[in-house]
Amino acid sequence: MAVGDYTKVTYVNGTAPGISAPNLNNNENKTDELDTALATHLATKASDSELGHVKVDNETITTDENGVISTGRGWEKIADVTLDEDTAQVDFVSLGLENYKYFKLIGRCKGTHATSDRNLRVYFNDDTLSTNYAYRINSGVSTLAVTTNANEPFTTSLLTRNTYDYSSFELLIDNEQNKSKTMAGSCFSISESISYIEQGYYKWENNNKVSKISLVASADLIATGSTFTLLGVK
Repeated sequence: MAVGDYTKVTYVNGTAPGISAPNLNNNENKTDELDTALATHLATKASDSELGHVKVDNETITTDENGVISTGRGWEKIADVTLDEDTAQVDFVSLGLENYKYFKLIGRCKGTHATSDRNLRVYFNDDTLSTNYAYRINSGVSTLAVTTNANEPFTTSLLTRNTYDYSSFELLIDNEQNKSKTMAGSCFSISESISYIEQGYYKWENNNKVSKISLVASADLIATGSTFTLLGVK
């Protein structure tokens, strides 16, 4: 029998089985067993892996050190890409991106050229017309003017030559309907023993929702081992 199961009592022709001490004691024991099991279950603290009797649909679930649960539509991982071969372009497509309000794109990458660094271009919805993009770079306390006709969110060459270490970047992207898409990002790169740290503002002059994000090498290829993660908020 499972916890709390009772002995089945069958009524026949309007009569009930005789009441007896064994029958009553058996059901009393089952009642005590059920009460104990329920009390233990309710006293169990919830965790991310053991939520007990709590059921939450389509929400991000977190718990604190006391087992208190909170929910919310936070960042969720949309896609993770690790290159197992050199490639010219990485696409995030057919992922329902138009359903998200914001994106966070995180990358760790380098190029394949032996002696030259290359830039990483970011395109949306297959729009490769450079005049639809613009950026402004913040360096220390000074702010450079907006540069139009620019399809690279960073002036720093993120695809460093293959003899150097990987570059890292993070790009926050809004995905509002009926307005241009603005982005803010930062990156870190080492080339020829020089460290580059850059913060900037990037813009795509288009009112449509983003449905595809493409990362494209300005020349040569994006090297094997480069990783890209796309997160989103609905």
